[in-house]
Amino acid sequence: MQAPFPVIDLHCDTLWRTFTYGGDFKKNGYHIDMEKLRKGGALAQFFAAFIYMGDPAKAIEEYRDYAFSMISRFYEEIEALPGLESARVLEDVEKNKASNKISAILTLEEGGIITSPEDIDLLFSKGVRLITLTWNFPNSLGYPNKDWVHTEKGLTDLGKDAVKAMEQKGILVDVSHLSDRGFKDVAAIMEGPFLASHSCCRAITPHPRNLTDEMIRDVAGRGGVIGVNFSSAFLGTGETGTIEGIVAHMRHLKRCGGIEACALGSDFDGIFCPLELEDYSGIPRLFEAFRKAGFTIGECEKIAYRNAWRLMEPMGRPDESKKTEQ
Repeated sequence: MQAPFPVIDLHCDTLWRTFTYGGDFKKNGYHIDMEKLRKGGALAQFFAAFIYMGDPAKAIEEYRDYAFSMISRFYEEIEALPGLESARVLEDVEKNKASNKISAILTLEEGGIITSPEDIDLLFSKGVRLITLTWNFPNSLGYPNKDWVHTEKGLTDLGKDAVKAMEQKGILVDVSHLSDRGFKDVAAIMEGPFLASHSCCRAITPHPRNLTDEMIRDVAGRGGVIGVNFSSAFLGTGETGTIEGIVAHMRHLKRCGGIEACALGSDFDGIFCPLELEDYSGIPRLFEAFRKAGFTIGECEKIAYRNAWRLMEPMGRPDESKKTEQ
């Protein structure tokens, strides 16, 4: 099936998966590789450098070294694939699109390696353009919503300074995984848009990683987006992440926050449940389901790429993005 729309997916863990378990971006047995991206209609893919900071015996320097090694791997993968190109500002995505190349945007999932606001400059210089502030453990920036334990614990002082620095630099602030109180702190600090790159709707599935209707309205009111996660745990669809579940959460997002807040955040290669879509090449089937569910062509285009494209407008700074290192 031919991809009906160009697609921007706001979160995957393929970089971590290949770095940890082997394989490459060209062709692998995971959810995402170049062939699958082409079949699915990829315009741009956000690739997360995910850091599992769950070993208290490890020093922060070890985690930082691991993160920077993974970032180096990101550029090695791109260098090896003529059809994939790094993008650090929206202008790069436009150029890559004109050259029929897929844009790869580097993100960091787990802000715990940040120890000072100056680290934001370092990560920016390495091409990071989105940071998921927390994962499943309390860290230097704040607290997670892995369960309901930390719901009322917000950002640390460093976390607040980091969010300010990220907005100033043009690094997208991602509240997926963040505690409810931390979400409120981000909303109070940010002047512009922020996002939840891979979350679903708590009104449908009462999972702590999902967003309440109030949160959805807060993100939408700032011009931000929510990328619907394909995991069955967040969709509430039993053992399998289903197309019907994705459609149901997207419909609720539209109803609660408006179509402008709707996007895709698959979490491909970071989720281990069976998926009805199987991998990225199944994305056209998802949009076929959206159309059957009553979404217009224009609404599907916004979900597929237009809303994420709008969010990426302040990403990076053209004058600073040239001062980079790998």
